[in-house]
Amino acid sequence: MKTILFLLIILSTGICQTITNRYGQSSVLVDKKLYFFGGIISNNSLPLNQLLQLDLSKSFNTTNPPFEILNVATPFGGSFTTAFLSPQKDVIYIYGGVTINSITINSDALLHTFNLETNKWDIPKTKGIVNMIRSHISGVINNETGKFYAFGGNDGISTVDVLDGIDILDVNSLTWSGSSLIDVVPPIPVLVDYTATLLPNGFIIFIGGYALASNAFQYIDMNNNILYNTKTDKWARTTTQGVVETRGAHSAVLTPDQRIIIYGGFNGNGNVINQLAVLDTKANPFSWSIPSVSGGISPILNCHSSALVGNYMFMIFGKNSPDDIGTYDESQAPFFYILDVSNPENYTWVTQFGLENSPTTTAVNTLPTDNGENGKKNPEKPDNGNGRKIGIIFGIIISIVVSIAGFLVYRFLKKRNMNRYAPQAKQCVSYN
Repeated sequence: MKTILFLLIILSTGICQTITNRYGQSSVLVDKKLYFFGGIISNNSLPLNQLLQLDLSKSFNTTNPPFEILNVATPFGGSFTTAFLSPQKDVIYIYGGVTINSITINSDALLHTFNLETNKWDIPKTKGIVNMIRSHISGVINNETGKFYAFGGNDGISTVDVLDGIDILDVNSLTWSGSSLIDVVPPIPVLVDYTATLLPNGFIIFIGGYALASNAFQYIDMNNNILYNTKTDKWARTTTQGVVETRGAHSAVLTPDQRIIIYGGFNGNGNVINQLAVLDTKANPFSWSIPSVSGGISPILNCHSSALVGNYMFMIFGKNSPDDIGTYDESQAPFFYILDVSNPENYTWVTQFGLENSPTTTAVNTLPTDNGENGKKNPEKPDNGNGRKIGIIFGIIISIVVSIAGFLVYRFLKKRNMNRYAPQAKQCVSYN
């Protein structure tokens, strides 16, 4: 009994372990699990070394999402890092940001790996030349080529020390390469707190953020976005239609129909008014829009994590102040929000997530079912006796099940009567 009680205390302690809000964390989606690493509680706190896991195969409510703190020995804490998954989906890479171990800033380790099969952390040995550790960036991994792209950002120590160029890591050979922006014409600004999204055509589009100009930060025009061609390693710009506020520290997800949904952020005037905006990259030129939203009041967020899970956009953790204090309005708790984006004309805030209404494998726009050539229904095919055979087999199975059930009921009633009239038998019966 004491052993059982001790185990119950341990289990209850683990179950009741709370997940505190944070911002500046990195996240990555691996099949039906969402992982979060690091982050900070406030501007004066050290980076967290927690590795969280959210199981998306379970139903849950946004007020009580089933976060789990993985019981692994994480040798460092990190904030404003970038997490990406290897093309083989067996290793999570943590790049850049501010990483601190138990002794000092880990300035030599710009890359860490977490093996999902062994639950072990490691610092991989890479080849080639790379710039300083980049912080406040949005990295991109191309699963087809196995190349990871890290652009701009700062060094994680000085907010005004903006880094030039782009670093490229070939994950297959663990070799760094890259290029500078000095010779790019027209000039390309170096960005901080932007979002980077890889489009199906191989272009990375960098949205928002801010650049350093004349010793002052200048927020980037959202109608003059930067493009990087991963196939030719060339830079370009693209103009867009529509009006949307400049912003940094926002998030972005790409839908299957190539809409980029951005959320949150702030600019020189404070928090943006329209937290939600959509960029249609299939339109020519690209086009911004502000969709209508129902089901609740849009929360104010920045430095948060976003992920597209089926028809749903998850927005998790973050803060709602544009300053460095890291304050958060507790009335916006639980720091977990789900937006149904299945209807481009009207998005909806929801509080329940589950396999019965939001399978993680469902795309935002699913392909129509095959109804035959030119959309005509396929004519019904003759049964050929298969339906009759199936019916006969099904009837036999039902008969066997009924017979077995009847026999079991008979045995139960007979045993119950024996127990009723045999006093010594009652001592052998277990009541729950």
